[in-house]
Amino acid sequence: MTTNTRYIVYLTQPTALAAPGTVVNIVMWDGVANWSPDTGSAIAADPDGTYSIGSFYSPSSATP
Repeated sequence: MTTNTRYIVYLTQPTALAAPGTVVNIVMWDGVANWSPDTGSAIAADPDGTYSIGSFYSPSSATP
């Protein structure tokens, strides 16, 4: 049995409504199933629930 982990989906490109780094979705993903975010966005694990939709995520300031 796989365990799902909380991931944030954040923008990597600006849109008319939001800047890069804006968290636009939260998903539970097992890391195995075939899934990827839309073009112009990326994912990051957030098991502690640090980020909410609308918050800002910066990969360069994230701690491993």
